[in-house]
Amino acid sequence: MNADVKNAAINKEKFEHAIRSIDGLLAITRSNKLDVSHVFEGIIPKSRRIEDHIAFFKSLNCDAVRTRANNKDFIYFSFPYSRLQKYATSHFVAGDVLVIRYLTSDLSDEADVLSINATIVNGSI
Repeated sequence: MNADVKNAAINKEKFEHAIRSIDGLLAITRSNKLDVSHVFEGIIPKSRRIEDHIAFFKSLNCDAVRTRANNKDFIYFSFPYSRLQKYATSHFVAGDVLVIRYLTSDLSDEADVLSINATIVNGSI
């Protein structure tokens, strides 16, 4: 197995574990907004280039959304309730969306990652 394929498989496994960890947090506290950035530290590719992160999420069938707000550039990925349930979870509820947001140096695929924030929100509450 080549190193890239092995690393991709490891990252996917770590991502799935992170989703299950968030599910465990939801069992303890039910909030309509929960910062879960700490769960993803060191899990998503360690590269500082957004193109590696985009490739990772593309492998999960999740497209990048690019936006500029408050003079800052963001690229984010979202996983709605229907996708979250596929990770063998039991505490997510209808309306939950996991949003992983990157602050980047610009909106191109070559942008540098400046920070990562992950939030679980529920728009139906």
